[in-house]
Amino acid sequence: LSALSAVQATLRDARVPLLILERRSELPLLATGSLTQPQRRGLGQLALQLYFAQLFRSETALIDLWSSRFGIDQAGDVVWVPRPIYVQWDPVFSGAVRDVYAGFFSDDNELFRSGLDRLGLGAAGAVLLRHLGEGNQRSVRFSEAGLQSTLRDIVALRGAKQPGLHRNFVAFGLYLASLHELLASLDLAFDVRAAYLHAHPELSAST
Repeated sequence: LSALSAVQATLRDARVPLLILERRSELPLLATGSLTQPQRRGLGQLALQLYFAQLFRSETALIDLWSSRFGIDQAGDVVWVPRPIYVQWDPVFSGAVRDVYAGFFSDDNELFRSGLDRLGLGAAGAVLLRHLGEGNQRSVRFSEAGLQSTLRDIVALRGAKQPGLHRNFVAFGLYLASLHELLASLDLAFDVRAAYLHAHPELSAST
């Protein structure tokens, strides 16, 4: 099973109605820069569901979420044409990342801190909380500059003497960066909590 087929199956199981194509020429697509506001909102929500589905439902992820890889087809459906850039998550890494998000969205500080500690980011808790934001996460605007500032602060907090970060961090950083670029380009606020609940394997059945 190819990486694209595996991710499409993951999205189907997660009820994320997004079509993956290998080549953009397979269908005429309306580029993200030409979309109406409702189309941009729909695309952004699906991208967030895609982001969480690949983190919580699979140990493999296609990490190419740049805005140039998305479009709308003639039927009005969101289409994703990722390059074959994928990562095999280490279960230790993905488990810790999942706990960070689960702890954040459920207000479980112990779980949140446990995930950070296993990632080697225990000292960066306050920085990550500032980046993830306060409130219920129902209306969040994304900024590439904000992500870059957060990453710089985390590097500064870790210091030179701490052990190196897990090898999955490079791919995860690209995954985050491309998501932020896409959502920032859509110039709207998005319901991050709804996307998390939709894609979470245990919670989605009850939403």
